[in-house]
Amino acid sequence: MNTTLSDRFRRTTVLTFLFLTATFAHAEQLRDWTALPDFTALRMEVGASPEFAANCGIAGRADDADELEALFGEADWAGADKWIENRLDRCPVDIEMHELRAVVLERLGRADEAGIHIDWYRGLVESILASGDGRTSATPFVTISIAEEYSVIRAFGFTASNQSLTDDAHDLFTVVDENGQEYQMYFFPELHWKRLQQLFPDPPDSME
Repeated sequence: MNTTLSDRFRRTTVLTFLFLTATFAHAEQLRDWTALPDFTALRMEVGASPEFAANCGIAGRADDADELEALFGEADWAGADKWIENRLDRCPVDIEMHELRAVVLERLGRADEAGIHIDWYRGLVESILASGDGRTSATPFVTISIAEEYSVIRAFGFTASNQSLTDDAHDLFTVVDENGQEYQMYFFPELHWKRLQQLFPDPPDSME
């Protein structure tokens, strides 16, 4: 088949258009981390999403953690950054991942970008702290997930030594500081319970 110059030009033009379309579409999907959001509103939006379990849930996290740990062990900071970026693109409210990405970006010499993720880390944690004082069941820290509870505990520099469920569906943690001093912290994972209610609208008597 003979191909004229005009045919080749048209094909090249179409291919260029498709390439640029795909490039711009990808660029639009990238999150601008410098634009700090209303962290509480974002957490509530993500926590209420039907895609929360797929994007932010713990399913498969053990294997994921092994992969990320291997990247850290190999000091593959570029690989770790890509891994964490993919995670945050799906779940921008993952407090632990913002903290880790700040560490990785520092290792890569990208201090300004690291600072942005520190701002996200602080903003997300402060959003939770603004919901209560965590000292009583009446004034718990309100979270969108169990993972947020552990992130707050770590943010205080505590280690969880025991966790129990109160009669009013609050999580009561006994936590320990670096000196061995024990404290109690109350959390209410409100959207966690709402997601469970959507999954199990008619629980058996033993679950009520």
